[in-house]
Amino acid sequence: EKIAVEAQACGELAAAAQTDLDEALPALDAAMEALRSLNKNDITEIKSYTKPPPVVEMVLEAVMILRKSKPDWSEAKRQLGDVNFIKQLMEFDKDNMGEKVLKKIASYVERPEFVPDTVGRVSAAARSLCMWVRAMDVYGRVYKVVEPKRMALKSAEEALAAKHQSLADAKSKLKEVTDRVEQLQRDYEAKLKTKEDLRVRAEQTSLKL
Repeated sequence: EKIAVEAQACGELAAAAQTDLDEALPALDAAMEALRSLNKNDITEIKSYTKPPPVVEMVLEAVMILRKSKPDWSEAKRQLGDVNFIKQLMEFDKDNMGEKVLKKIASYVERPEFVPDTVGRVSAAARSLCMWVRAMDVYGRVYKVVEPKRMALKSAEEALAAKHQSLADAKSKLKEVTDRVEQLQRDYEAKLKTKEDLRVRAEQTSLKL
C-alpha cells in the first residue's frame, strides 16, 4: 500500500513538471517553425547591412549573448556567415543556459520594441530570430521551475524502483522458504506413510506366523 502511495506521488510530480513545461512549448514550437522558414536570402539580407537598423542590431546582440559570444555587430555578421548558423540555433542547448545569460536576455526581452511584430516591420529574418530569443527566455524561466521537479521525480522514481525490487526479492525469498517447508512436509508425510506400511506388513507377517 505504501508503494502504491509513492507511485501516485511520482505520477503527480511528473504531471506538475509537464504542466510547467507545456507553458514553454508553444513559444518554442513557434520559434522553431520561424527558424525553419528562414533561407539563405533571409540571412544575406541581414548580413548586407553595413550598419544594421537599431532593432536588428538589438536582436542580434541578444542572439550573441545566448551563444556566449561578443554581443556586437561584427561578431554577429561573422557568425551569420556560417552555413550551419540556423541549424545551430535549432539544436541550441537550451537546458544549460546559465543564470547570468538569462538575466542579460531578460533585459532585452523586457524592452517594448523587442517584439516580433515591431522587429518584423524592419526585417523578416530578424523577426524570426527575435521569436527564437523570446522562446529561449520563456524556456529558461520555466526550466528553472521544472528542473527541481524533474530531479525530485527522478529521485522518487529511483527510490520507488528500489522498493519494488526489495519487495520482489522478499517475495522470491518467501516463495523459496514456502517451497522448502512444503517439501519438508511432503518428505515427512512420505516417511510416515512408509513407517505405517512397514508396521502393517509386520503385523500381517506376525499373524501369518
